[in-house]
Amino acid sequence: MTTPVSLRLLVAGVVVTLVAYLGVLLAAISAADDGLRTVGAGAGSRVVSANALHGALSGMDAELANTVLVGDERGLGFAREQAAANYAADRKALGDAIEETGAGIEGDEARRTLADLVDKVGLYDNLAGQATLLDRQSDARALTDASPALPLLRQAADLMRDTLLPEADRLSAANAGAVEATFRDTYGRARDLGGWSLALGPGAIGVLLCGQAFVAVRTRRVVNPGMLIATVLAVALVWTGTGATLAAAEHLRTAKKDAFDSVLELTRARAVATDANRDESRFLLDRARATDAERAFEAKSRELAGFDGVRLDGYAEALRSAITGLPGLAKGATPPFDGRFGREFRNITFAGERAAAEDALRWYARYQDYDRQLRTMVARGDLRGAIDFATSHRENNSNWAFDHLIESLEAVTAINRTHMDAEANAGRDALADLGLIATLLVLAGAGATWAGVRTRLVEYRAGEAAPARIRPRRPTHPGPPPGPPGPATLDRPRPAPEPVPAAAVPVRR
Repeated sequence: MTTPVSLRLLVAGVVVTLVAYLGVLLAAISAADDGLRTVGAGAGSRVVSANALHGALSGMDAELANTVLVGDERGLGFAREQAAANYAADRKALGDAIEETGAGIEGDEARRTLADLVDKVGLYDNLAGQATLLDRQSDARALTDASPALPLLRQAADLMRDTLLPEADRLSAANAGAVEATFRDTYGRARDLGGWSLALGPGAIGVLLCGQAFVAVRTRRVVNPGMLIATVLAVALVWTGTGATLAAAEHLRTAKKDAFDSVLELTRARAVATDANRDESRFLLDRARATDAERAFEAKSRELAGFDGVRLDGYAEALRSAITGLPGLAKGATPPFDGRFGREFRNITFAGERAAAEDALRWYARYQDYDRQLRTMVARGDLRGAIDFATSHRENNSNWAFDHLIESLEAVTAINRTHMDAEANAGRDALADLGLIATLLVLAGAGATWAGVRTRLVEYRAGEAAPARIRPRRPTHPGPPPGPPGPATLDRPRPAPEPVPAAAVPVRR
């Protein structure tokens, strides 16, 4: 194979390896960016909004129950006007959550679910308004007497339990599933493609180094400037491209596994805790359904922190015992409870997160202690005292502990949410303009390679176009070559041959 053909094949090999590397790199960038967008600002954000939607709905129902529960009674730690104000605040939070959940929502099923939820919220508002108005008209009702609005309150409670809360949960589950599926797909592709780029990049550099050695041997040039520049550009491309892609993939893993998974559990825990507090109010409001409300409260308590074989009457004690053993629990060890709190404690990652999670668990334990107290009051026949204790936000009352529980859950959620957003943004910053930069480096590297090889090809073509020089043949004998015979030579007599001796002539016989 001639040198010009070899040089052209060399250029083709460099271009093919660089373009292949660029293609793999761009695919890895796209995969990582999709995952980071989904976790940070896409379905991940909508999961938080959907769980906030659940919490706002539960809060509305709890405050509706409290509005009727306290009635016009004075001397309690909580009044009807406070319940109405809390209901209005929860209703506004619901509207914000609906707007945030609907922003960028994907899938026809999710859109239909959200639209139906919005319609049903209007129906619930109507029932709540009728129930409140009817209860206000019963001025003579004693605190412990059943309200005439109880049938309407039951309709509202059934609508909340059977339709609104399940629809909110479906929205949360759909978005959480989208985050998980997208993460598995994009993280896997980003890591795999990053590995391929790590193989193709050094391959392109190796082709350039081999080409440099080939040109040095064939053309007797120690360094080809064009190929040297192309080699430096290829090293910069691989170092920057592969490094940034693998770093973005790691940011994606941290944002999803370490941060988002905790955000999911904690926002869900907040929603479930609010729902349990609603069951506590319903337990006091509707004595005919008290057993159902108590069972619902127990189920939600288990969802927050479950213990095998422990019923509601021994739950608070089991929780206190588990909290006592937390300081000796090694990092990453399995806590003695499961549920939302258990999954959060198994995923402690960031500075300050463990202390904040333990604080939330302590407030949850205190809230459970107060729940046992109010149920004991009811069992003793002190319904008025139980209503006062359950609805009041004064220190060492049930709703005071509940408020601190919600605040502590929000604090540990904020730690994870901050890191989730920071990791997602850091990953996207690492990929910013990387595709454009990599494309320009590939074009520059291919151009530098061609420029370096083209100089050698021009030299070869110049050598082939020059006229060939004819060299005289060197004589094989000394002296000038003999010339044609002259006249003197022709006239000169030739010498006679010498006689042959007789003995040398053979005789025939």
